[in-house]
Amino acid sequence: MPAKNQTKYYNLFKKGHKFGDWELLDPIPIREASGKSKNAAYKYSCKCSCGTIRKVNCYNLEKGKSKRCYECSTVDKLGEGNPFWTGHGLVSGKMFYRAKRSA
Repeated sequence: MPAKNQTKYYNLFKKGHKFGDWELLDPIPIREASGKSKNAAYKYSCKCSCGTIRKVNCYNLEKGKSKRCYECSTVDKLGEGNPFWTGHGLVSGKMFYRAKRSA
């Protein structure tokens, strides 16, 4: 049981623990408010497989909601890597059909 001033995430995982592509750098979470919100969340310092270092919400890591950084997650969603891609090469379907219609 954590002390009164500690969270349940304190030393819950060991340094180097993997959450998808995230690797835990420090097992002691930091309480930090995000944006304009008055509520603060506990965040771990993590490193993605691409080398990006970010503070990631402890709850999201524990529940599997965060598996990699934004840069890595968008690579699969862009262009021909996306199963719903309707464009050609790097040109989106919307831009492709606009150009085709105006020609």
